[in-house]
Amino acid sequence: MNLERLRVSFLAMVAAELAEAARELETERLDAVAAAATEVNRLVDYARAAGERDAATEGQALVARARREARADALAAQTETYAELQAAARAAALALRGSSQYSRLLDRLAADVKSRLGAGATMDVDPDPSGGVIGRDGSRLIDCSLPMLARRCLAALGPELEELWR
Repeated sequence: MNLERLRVSFLAMVAAELAEAARELETERLDAVAAAATEVNRLVDYARAAGERDAATEGQALVARARREARADALAAQTETYAELQAAARAAALALRGSSQYSRLLDRLAADVKSRLGAGATMDVDPDPSGGVIGRDGSRLIDCSLPMLARRCLAALGPELEELWR
């Protein structure tokens, strides 16, 4: 069974979506950093006007707060982007159900799950709403539903995905 071509194709599709999301995230990140830098400068100028001694103390506190807020904004943008990537990957995986090669994919997934669990395994092929194959044998479960396959593909990107945040 050759799931490699499917995996490579799926990863390429996810990578293209990730690249687009990365570009959008980079634009948002640059805007957030520029806004944070403007706010930091404004806060520092205000602190200086309050007096040299107080300005040093107050300015440091305000800069630290602005940095924390900028970091929180960046983390929120990362979280939102990752959620969007997950949703896009899930949607792309579920869209496979409408493809002409879906029945071949189901056959390969079922054969793989059965070979891993054994002949006595029960198979749920193309379950609603997740599609794919879910196999059980006693307490053992192999989930090859389409959303789970999408999650595994994103997880497999590992360090490549982390590069979006740098």
